[in-house]
Amino acid sequence: MAEQGTGPPKTVGPGTASGPPPLGNEASLPEGEVDGRPAPSQGTTPDNPRPSTATFPIGGSDLAGEEAYLYMGLGVGLLFLVGLGFLWSRGQQSDLVEDIPDGVIRLSEGPFLAPSLPSLSDGLQVWTVSPDDHAALLADLLTTLADSHRVLVVSPSDVVLPQVAGGPVYRVDGMRPVHLENPVDTLVDDGGRWPCLLFAVSGSLAAALPDFADSLPAGVGGVALLSESVDLPFPQVAVERTEHGWTLSLGALSRGVTRTRDGRLVALTGQMEA
Repeated sequence: MAEQGTGPPKTVGPGTASGPPPLGNEASLPEGEVDGRPAPSQGTTPDNPRPSTATFPIGGSDLAGEEAYLYMGLGVGLLFLVGLGFLWSRGQQSDLVEDIPDGVIRLSEGPFLAPSLPSLSDGLQVWTVSPDDHAALLADLLTTLADSHRVLVVSPSDVVLPQVAGGPVYRVDGMRPVHLENPVDTLVDDGGRWPCLLFAVSGSLAAALPDFADSLPAGVGGVALLSESVDLPFPQVAVERTEHGWTLSLGALSRGVTRTRDGRLVALTGQMEA
């Protein structure tokens, strides 16, 4: 009888267990070990190099420069469109004001305060009063002009302007004729109350009044109030204070005016001119 265990070992085929079945009480292996051996490292080592990754090109300074030029171009284009819109709107506004039927003209205003005085639409007229009465007459004149006009005042910043009703009253920011051109044109073109000027100047500024007059559109005039007589090519009105108000003299003609309760000047009734 042949002895057991002396033959060749049996071959273990697929699906055949090579050991005893698991009993369910096996201890779990420590983390990082496989079958009692350390698990392969996941880091980058000479034996386990990191796989190569895809790289993307970076624009760098060239891309930044292109973006800067793009923004500059957009800004210039926007400014151009804004300027074009402004010019178009002004042109449309002027067309609305000047688009009147054929055969219609704007009439000149009547004489200012009295028949012997020039009209405000005829240009500038010069009023001269003593320095002591300059501030009082300035307040009366501004109140009177603002009653039926929008008033642009040209005067040094140290000249105090009273608050008056009507108008409105604007102070020109600047003391040169070029500073007056745009404000006057704007008030003429916007279709509102017709503008007029009040100058409260002296010295060299008074001598520059002809240059200011040349910058005024046709039909726009006003009063230049001076505290000393200056030889100028405008109608000259001499003003003196009286018990009832003021006496206005233009050459051999004179007329008395008085102040109403609201501060306006009106011609005295029943008074004959010389």
